[in-house]
Amino acid sequence: MDCFIVGQFRKRNTRAYEFQKGPANQKSFGCIAATHKNLSGKDAAATKMAAKGTCVMALMTGEQYVESMRKLNLQVYMFGKKIENPVDDPILRPSLNSVKATYDLAQDPEYADLMTAKSILTGETINRFTHIHQSTDDLIKKVKMQRLCGQKTAACFQRCVGMDAFNAVYSTTYETDEKYGTHYHENFKKFLQYVQEHDYTVDGAMTDPKGDRSLPPHLQADPDLYLRVVERRPDGIVVRGAKAHQTGFVNSHEVIVMPTQAMGEDDKDYAVAFAVPTDAKGIFMIVGRQSCDTRKLEGSEIDVGNSQFGGTEALVIFDDVFVPNDRIFLNGENEFAGVLSVSHATTDSPTADVRLVSAMS
Repeated sequence: MDCFIVGQFRKRNTRAYEFQKGPANQKSFGCIAATHKNLSGKDAAATKMAAKGTCVMALMTGEQYVESMRKLNLQVYMFGKKIENPVDDPILRPSLNSVKATYDLAQDPEYADLMTAKSILTGETINRFTHIHQSTDDLIKKVKMQRLCGQKTAACFQRCVGMDAFNAVYSTTYETDEKYGTHYHENFKKFLQYVQEHDYTVDGAMTDPKGDRSLPPHLQADPDLYLRVVERRPDGIVVRGAKAHQTGFVNSHEVIVMPTQAMGEDDKDYAVAFAVPTDAKGIFMIVGRQSCDTRKLEGSEIDVGNSQFGGTEALVIFDDVFVPNDRIFLNGENEFAGVLSVSHATTDSPTADVRLVSAMS
């Protein structure tokens, strides 16, 4: 199925396209067909392709991202109550705006070189937050992109951990397959292409509650203090546990779950990595308190902090969540749990990126 990017041809501050579901939307990857007014050149070609049912890929606008989040059935709790509409909740909305900014900036021609990249899987234009680094230039642009997002929002824009998870899982699955003959790398590439084609935001979940940190996972008083596999089925696995301090989980379409540390032979059930939608059955988010959070409910401009942009953290509970086989990236190969966690840590900060640039030069 041929795909075509149209999003980057928008003029700044002009909504040049209107998107609607078409025949191509019913394909397995749910691509978007485009209808448009006043198209010319390459844009007109895109419309003709859409009319024929050809898949037309597009970078989402900020507003399209917001609307896509409305469609999710997220289980979000705050102050002891379920939040029925997280998108428009006055306490949570500033954090959503921070993620929205990463989509708006990708639409701006002034920042296209930093905010977008060419997919190594399809060759199409994608948001750089879903890119696999290929060179020192990619690493430099990643750092500059993060600085730009920080300058524009003065807040956490919540996509760094997911971006670094892409790169860590990409390399670790390859190494795991080399040793065990598994198919994790192909699983991950298919998932990554799915994310790129939909222009999704993906959270990276690594930190477990842990309990007694002097003990390995299998010796904890509560076996669920580290996320683990509790059942293996022919069609997938069932996982139970929690991930703490999840910045951006509430504002993400998908999550990549990874082990938090190296695992021994007795911790094979804890050596697991996978991806699931954030509204998968059994996932519950408990939002933690933020500075000045309830001031946003008072209608005052005093002591509200950054009223437009912000961040949020949640304790995310996985209550017997099913993961299909094609979404599994590690399942019991305990020696690669440490490889994955260290690989993620070495790409999870601008400082680390600068070191990588120096090493690759």
